[in-house]
Amino acid sequence: MATTLPASRGGRISVTQRNDGRFDSLFIITNRARFRRDGTFYPASGYNRGRLRFGRSSESTLADWYYEPEAALLELRLPWGLINVTDPSTSTHHSRCRCQTVQSRRLEQMDSGSA
Repeated sequence: MATTLPASRGGRISVTQRNDGRFDSLFIITNRARFRRDGTFYPASGYNRGRLRFGRSSESTLADWYYEPEAALLELRLPWGLINVTDPSTSTHHSRCRCQTVQSRRLEQMDSGSA
């Protein structure tokens, strides 16, 4: 579901390096702010791709995470794009080089695990 872009963002994209461990959601602008010829203003709207929906995968295909402390059970489904994987079939991921550009690089090995 699309949400209205907060006015505080102003429709600009900025990149800030963070080292505090806090998650920064992936907010995608789907429609930029615009004016019609008659002067009517339409605000920007977008979609939060980083939002994880609570629920069991057996109950909803939209569920991303579920936690049941009594059973010590954690179900977690992370979208590939959220962990910067561009193409899982070729093991490529987003990578930033020293020239501050973003490119895709192939990983020698992709592992996942749980504890």
